[in-house]
Amino acid sequence: MNLDKIFICGLKTNAIIGVYEEEKTIKQPIELDITFFTDISKAAHSDDVNDTLDYADVTQKVITWIDETKFELIEKLAEHIATRLIDAFPIQAVRLRLKKFPRGLQAAYTAVEIKRGKGGSLPKCD
Repeated sequence: MNLDKIFICGLKTNAIIGVYEEEKTIKQPIELDITFFTDISKAAHSDDVNDTLDYADVTQKVITWIDETKFELIEKLAEHIATRLIDAFPIQAVRLRLKKFPRGLQAAYTAVEIKRGKGGSLPKCD
């Protein structure tokens, strides 16, 4: 089986995320870069969106899942999204980078990156 990559980069939305009281009530900007590991050969031959990931559907679901959550840690939010993606779409694995842009921090952003595979296994995802 082929293990190809599909990328959704720079997906911007807002989330209630943080450990400080002022962060627990206001939405803050976050950004996601998502890499899906899957076989795209059927879509490459058929030229049919039904044979691949529908990027609009994926992005809308991710935004909806984020809107439904409140977590303290970006690590928890990243794990939540990765798990939902693996359960919802025909992929073998996902790599997800989540960036948060906290106010008052002397850095452009903070981020985590995780890789998760179906059934806990992780195919070579480099």
